[in-house]
Amino acid sequence: MVFADVTASTALAERLDPETFHDVLDQYCATCTSAVERHGGRVDKFIGDAVVGVFGLPTVHEDDALRAVRAALEIRSAVAALSEMLTRERGIELGVAVGVNTGEVFAAPGAHQEQYPAGDTFYIAARLQQTAEGGEILIGEQTHGFVEQAVRTESVGPMALKGRTARVSAWRALELRPQDDAALPASSTPFVGRDAELRELRRLLAAVREAPACQICTVVGAPGIGKSRLMRELRAGMGNETTAVLGRCVAYGQGVTYRPLADIVQGLGDGDPRSTLLELLHDDERADVVMGRVLGAIGPAEGAALPGETSWAVRRLFEALARKRPLIAVFEDLHWAEPTLLDLLEYVAESSTGFPILLLCSARPELLERRPGWAEQPTHRLLDLEPLPTADACELAAQLGAEQLGEPALSRIVERAEGNPLFLEQLVAVQQEYGHAATLPPSIRAVLEARIDALEPSERLVLERASVEGRSFHSAAVVELLPERERSAASTTFRSLVRRQLIKPDSVEAAGGDAFRFAHALVREAAYEGLPKRLRAEYHERVGDWLATRGGETDEIVGYHLEQAHRHWRELGFLGPRTQGVGRDAATRLESAARGALHRGDFPAAGALLQRAASLLSPEDPARTALLTRLGPALFEAGRLADAERVLDEATDMARRFNQRSLESGARVERQFVRLHREPSSEAVEDARRAADGALRVFGEHADDFGQSRAWCLRAMTEWIEGQVARADDAWTRAAVHANRADEQWQLFWILGWRASAALYGPTPVREAINRCVAIRDQVHTSAIAVAETLHPLAALHAMLADFDKARSLIRQGNQILEEVGGMGMQSAPAQHEALVEMLAGRPDIAEELLRTGYRRLEEMGENALLSTSAAVLAQAIYAQGRTDEAALFCDVSERTAAADDLWTQVLWRSVRGKILARRGRGEEGGALAREAVRLVERTDLLIHHGDALLDLAEVLRLDPRPTAQEERALALKAVAMYEQKGNLVSAERARALLTALVQT
Repeated sequence: MVFADVTASTALAERLDPETFHDVLDQYCATCTSAVERHGGRVDKFIGDAVVGVFGLPTVHEDDALRAVRAALEIRSAVAALSEMLTRERGIELGVAVGVNTGEVFAAPGAHQEQYPAGDTFYIAARLQQTAEGGEILIGEQTHGFVEQAVRTESVGPMALKGRTARVSAWRALELRPQDDAALPASSTPFVGRDAELRELRRLLAAVREAPACQICTVVGAPGIGKSRLMRELRAGMGNETTAVLGRCVAYGQGVTYRPLADIVQGLGDGDPRSTLLELLHDDERADVVMGRVLGAIGPAEGAALPGETSWAVRRLFEALARKRPLIAVFEDLHWAEPTLLDLLEYVAESSTGFPILLLCSARPELLERRPGWAEQPTHRLLDLEPLPTADACELAAQLGAEQLGEPALSRIVERAEGNPLFLEQLVAVQQEYGHAATLPPSIRAVLEARIDALEPSERLVLERASVEGRSFHSAAVVELLPERERSAASTTFRSLVRRQLIKPDSVEAAGGDAFRFAHALVREAAYEGLPKRLRAEYHERVGDWLATRGGETDEIVGYHLEQAHRHWRELGFLGPRTQGVGRDAATRLESAARGALHRGDFPAAGALLQRAASLLSPEDPARTALLTRLGPALFEAGRLADAERVLDEATDMARRFNQRSLESGARVERQFVRLHREPSSEAVEDARRAADGALRVFGEHADDFGQSRAWCLRAMTEWIEGQVARADDAWTRAAVHANRADEQWQLFWILGWRASAALYGPTPVREAINRCVAIRDQVHTSAIAVAETLHPLAALHAMLADFDKARSLIRQGNQILEEVGGMGMQSAPAQHEALVEMLAGRPDIAEELLRTGYRRLEEMGENALLSTSAAVLAQAIYAQGRTDEAALFCDVSERTAAADDLWTQVLWRSVRGKILARRGRGEEGGALAREAVRLVERTDLLIHHGDALLDLAEVLRLDPRPTAQEERALALKAVAMYEQKGNLVSAERARALLTALVQT
């Protein structure tokens, strides 16, 4: 947007005759209009004495911002010239202030069927103009980003503009940089991954040199793929071995046909073109004629040559340049070339013999559409540039400084750029400047939008509608979105877009038609952003319905399209029944997809899907309560405990407000799960027990099997915390019955995972426990996460039988599954199983390393129940290595964070601290703690912990200088009995060894 307004126009109108004032304004408006149109824009409107120019409507060009600033600079100089004339003739001085801004607008026919742009971009341009002084051009931030390489500017800092709260960064445009219209500046982008293509160009140049002749080589590729960079590398590597000249085709302006030739002549010398040409052509007997034809084509001479005469003259000029050494004549952006220039290049290649000339051209695939026969002659070569391989793209990103952004950001950028060096460079720059590269950088967007706008209307229609489905799309879905009159020609249009390298055939399954894929994700993004939101909403809704009816599509994909439709309708202000209905349908689909994620054990994905589903429903929609009650546990299992608390508190409030008794009970049950982990205490355990018992009554009245399953699980958790594993297992067994009835497989698998742990730690003998775990593993085989959660306790059971190879193999299998499926969150707990295997194997150092990893994860989550237990077990592993002071620190953590009713942890930290105190010579204190540990564990059915506590007390007594051998032997004998009852052969053998030593002493 360009706003140009006469300064002090009110005072001028006051002193001039209305007819005179009208005449002055008419000349002013004509001057501004001429400048705008000359640079490819159009005057959108006249507002008083302000002229509003628009660039990029109706067709986008990638250099629209630069065109607008050039037009603004021309307006300033043209109005100054007009002012000089008016001053001489009428004593009237004119000044102009200009504002230029770039951004997104919405343009469509209004009430009077005139297309006009609307949006913040429009108003910022107007305010910049109003702020500018006479003769000043102020440009906005995005405009500056586009033109800073071509226009000299100076910052005026963030400005307060009338009517806007936020300040706006602005720059003063001063003048075009020297030779702006000539070649592009040398690229600072590293040269990576094009060695094979560079060798091909060097081979072609060597062939031209060895057998002097003229060849055309056209480097073809998508915008930003590295065509110009490759040609610069060739020229830079030649040094003085060749003569290199450069011409660039442009999309608009005066004399565009021979504009590259003008660049070449200008680059031959700094003086007068006539003198430069005469010096080059001094050996040519027809030098005057050649010079006249060349100058006539580019403009300095009077008269103009016919096309055939110009081609002949250019050929003679190139031959003169190639007499001493090979000539490389570079023509950039040949896709913008006029047919006359293309004819000229073909003529030169075919008719020039005996001179080493390489016409090196760069072009986008559009050239081959416009000129199908291009590069089919023997004198032509075509070099097609493909995207960089991933390894080269990573290297380029690293050289651009992306390594400093961190591995996750680097990977995202490389993936998004898809091997396009320009896109990669711009995404890195955006990430470095703003800390993210989520949005499409304006520079890339301009290139892609210009390319899309240059398509035939039918092609653009297809491309935009294809963008709605996604990166991959079905031809049949696109046809559904096309107007009736366009459908019959759709297959032809698809083939045309494939030839243009905008899409390519895809291998995805397509019912009743072909499938395609956008050649680059950013092409799809640019096409999508070109659609008005109203159309996006309508098309997403239609695509979602189409996918739903064809069958086989996942609920997540259908839900996504309905979700997008709902979002766009809301952003447009449509909040009525239709929008609400689309939102409910989308939420239903996303909730169904979340159930699948829960079945896979993918709790982060389930949480994300349920959050999206809940956001689609109004806070006043009672259906939202059930979603929140489901969302809370998913967030909890994903390790997002604080978020789970917040969601479940909201669900409880909603259920109470809508008198949803069953849902309220469900939310309270889930809230107690979180509380037990966030703030474990005796009070929390008792509250959880009461909540479970009360919920069971409510769920029973409502025949809510899923609710009863969750309540029994909460009841099991309270028994588990108190060390009553058998009672906990009974509760989980009852929970499993209700989960089966509710057909909640993910809930059933979760329960079975706990039953596997109960088999390990409870009174079930080892071999029977192994059989139970194997049966559970077979039962949950359809869920990778559930299998992994069974393998870890199964491994510990095999370790108790001294089968450590088998145990470690099972651990590896479980860990590999978790890595492959992204197991996170509360699944950090299995580190304790792995550590138990290594402690039984006599490798406490390995156990410590494993426990520390899990401990850090639990700390990050804000989880305290498992953390307190992990701290106590970690203290055991560290003590076993003789580092008593460090072990004492973890005992402190465990004591501080453990609930009084958490007998597991209370026993563990007391046993370790008792041994530490005894080693410090405080045997009486240590003995008291160790005896308390034994008394506590006697209230549980934790046979392994009971045996361990007895041996720990025996060690404390052994460290006491007073004779206690008889009591030690009794403790060791009792420990042996505990281990044998469990079937823990390794620990039983350790206890027997101690007993033997005590008997001998």
